[in-house]
Amino acid sequence: MYKDRRETIMKILNSQPFTSFKELEAKFPELSSMTIRRDVDYFEARGEVVKVRGGARSVKFMMMSMDDTFDKRRGENIMSKREIAQAALRFMEVGKSIFFDAGTTVMSLASALPEKRFNVTTNCPHVAFELLKHQDIIINLIGGTLNRTDLSISGTQANKYIDSCEFDITFIAPTGFSEFNGFTTGNWAECEVKKHVVKKSKKIIALLDSTKFNKSMPYTFANLDDISVIICDVRPPERIVELAKEKGVEIVVAGERNN
Repeated sequence: MYKDRRETIMKILNSQPFTSFKELEAKFPELSSMTIRRDVDYFEARGEVVKVRGGARSVKFMMMSMDDTFDKRRGENIMSKREIAQAALRFMEVGKSIFFDAGTTVMSLASALPEKRFNVTTNCPHVAFELLKHQDIIINLIGGTLNRTDLSISGTQANKYIDSCEFDITFIAPTGFSEFNGFTTGNWAECEVKKHVVKKSKKIIALLDSTKFNKSMPYTFANLDDISVIICDVRPPERIVELAKEKGVEIVVAGERNN
């Protein structure tokens, strides 16, 4: 029966992050390639997988995160995050469309904002709640699927909303940055949101404390070519400084007067 077949296919799809069509065809030699693809289409329509070139990715694995939990990260490097937030304030502009990424450093920036009529879009409920403390700020919260680990919103609905926007200034929070892997994060779905934001932003400001340099996570969402400014708590490793200079990326070290 097709129900039993689909149940078996779903178990295979949920057993690993990616399953190729060739793998499914080998497991079900009695089925045509078209039948297998129709079954995968069925699961995609139910929101359980996402079709990609050559196969399908399990949403279960997409929503898993290698990042630490939001609450854990919120209690780490508190002073560094506050210093970065203070340095980031000079890039805030009234009358501009601004995007705030999910992240505890961005939440520190939200806390530090002056009482001005900023127009901010975010994919993080915690950031939105922090912005609520400011009476004049216009808050646009993106809808979609909530990631329980880092409290970010992602998914097809979120990506479509972002694609309908144009952002003048984006404050983005990578989990890591390295010369060879660029700006990375530990969650596939969040990475996709960040990619869409990068494409729709005129000026991107990356907020990184010293623990993020020369650190790589599985999913790359941007490279130095995409970034306008890096704000950090200490001077980055010399190689990163050289690369940033080559790409015309401004480095702002919080607390330093001349950057």
